Amino acid sequence: MLQAVVIGGALWFLGWFIYRHRVALAATRLELSIPDLIAASALTIATYAFMVRTWTWTIRWWGGAKLGFASAWRIWALSNMARFIPGYVWQFAGLAGMASRAGVSPIAATGGVLLQQAISLLAGLLLCAALFPALAGAALPLSYGGAAAIAVGGLAAAVLLLPHSTALLEKLTRRFFRSGVVFPTLRAGELALYTGAQILPWLTYGVSFWLFAHGLVGDRGPNLALAVASFTAAYAWGIVWVVAPGGIGVREAALVALLTPHLGGDVALVLALGSRAWLTVVEIVGALIAIGYAATVSQPSPTS
Repeated sequence: MLQAVVIGGALWFLGWFIYRHRVALAATRLELSIPDLIAASALTIATYAFMVRTWTWTIRWWGGAKLGFASAWRIWALSNMARFIPGYVWQFAGLAGMASRAGVSPIAATGGVLLQQAISLLAGLLLCAALFPALAGAALPLSYGGAAAIAVGGLAAAVLLLPHSTALLEKLTRRFFRSGVVFPTLRAGELALYTGAQILPWLTYGVSFWLFAHGLVGDRGPNLALAVASFTAAYAWGIVWVVAPGGIGVREAALVALLTPHLGGDVALVLALGSRAWLTVVEIVGALIAIGYAATVSQPSPTS
């Protein structure tokens, strides 16, 4: 029942979003490339699977809690779509409930995804720093070498400071939950490895957006560096504004603002609105794949 409600809600949102912005979408000439769109969607779903794997890695920090990949992907996909429901806690309430039924402590599951999001956000900001020249252009001259040095310095500072920030994370969780989540104390080496691993999804998300843009508007789309930098910055900004379910409106506004100086307002708007609709479809498809995969894995092996 929960699966049908969540997926149905995502489908309703998709239809409402396209209808609301139909005039802007119809005003710009498209140059559809189906292979690029398929490649972008497949890479995004593969990135979801990688994020699930790193989530299962994270929850092990809570007393060695374990969750199989198939179950984890199903739980992660369904709870992730629940972020479209107004009220920030629904995503985590659903995740905690489903994890508990799978035999995993709700604290480990919720704490794991919160910690993953916090470190993922940090990794995204570091990537934006490294690719800042693509966003700034001639407005603020800065070499990629200088930007990379700033990003590496930020990573080093984060690795040193994060092990001492668990008290702050626990305080923040008490703002959204009745009781705070107790976070484990992590070694600097673990954090450095995990933060580095969280940079990869931002890169692949950015490449997916680049493929999507060229699959939608052809050569009028952004170059690879601009696509990765703008999508990462806009998505991270949407995460920061937790009051907007799924970053709705916030992420699109940021993407338009970042792309307009380089591509023009019309193309930027179409890419911002189109990417929201596209990613919603991909999330639904990814959730259906996760549900089907989990059901297949849970089936007992046939006996001869």
